[in-house]
Amino acid sequence: MASPPLPANEAERLALIDDLNLVEIAPALDMKRLTRLVRAAVGADLADIGIVGRDEVHCRSGCGETHERIRRADAFCSWAILGDSPIWSDDPSSDPRLAGSPYVTGAHPLGFCAAAPIVLRGQRLGALVIGCYSPRTMTEDLGATLADAATLIADQFELHLSRAQMEQTLERLTAQNVTLLETRQAAQAANRAKSEFLANMGHEIRTPLNGVVGMAGVLAQTPLDPNQQQMAAVIESSARTLKTLLGDVLELAGIQAGRLKLETQPFDLE
Repeated sequence: MASPPLPANEAERLALIDDLNLVEIAPALDMKRLTRLVRAAVGADLADIGIVGRDEVHCRSGCGETHERIRRADAFCSWAILGDSPIWSDDPSSDPRLAGSPYVTGAHPLGFCAAAPIVLRGQRLGALVIGCYSPRTMTEDLGATLADAATLIADQFELHLSRAQMEQTLERLTAQNVTLLETRQAAQAANRAKSEFLANMGHEIRTPLNGVVGMAGVLAQTPLDPNQQQMAAVIESSARTLKTLLGDVLELAGIQAGRLKLETQPFDLE
């Protein structure tokens, strides 16, 4: 009995199988439709897709009398992942690569089998396998059909993985949009609260400021020496400037708070 060697990239290959969760998604994709088509197209008795794991080959898309799990050392798939081209056996019963295979040691031993590697993202992760109970000869057309079918299977895996990735991206973007919307609404609420506060404080702020302007004017009319008159004038001028600036700020706050008031004022078009 010959044991299949490990591929040079075994660690990366197994890591990709785990990352993509291929063992679990294969049944969910209903790959049996493809294996049925392959079996009918090439006239085989059975067809299956085997994902070559660390110790076992997982075959969960079989059409015909197939096994869900086979020891890696006994599986023809383990040999198929060693190269890029299809492999076959015209006499499985005497082929040392299949000495421990249940397809040879079972009640219905195969008279012919062939396998084509399934290459996904640059790694040979498994193989498409067919078997016939009667003897058969490998042909160029059969090899090309198996290779094309293996490529189609890899495309189906890739399509599913891309769709799943897009769905995850969409979910993440949707969650981010919700967060951004909540943040925007909170910022708008805080801005409205600020504007409403300033608008409500307009009267309270203007009243003492008007008192400062008025008393500065009254003070300027009392007997004062020149220095005092100048200081009173500065107080009154500064207070009026502050009042104007404050009025502008409060008007802007009122607009932001939705309290815009239109006033009718005469003006000269010329």
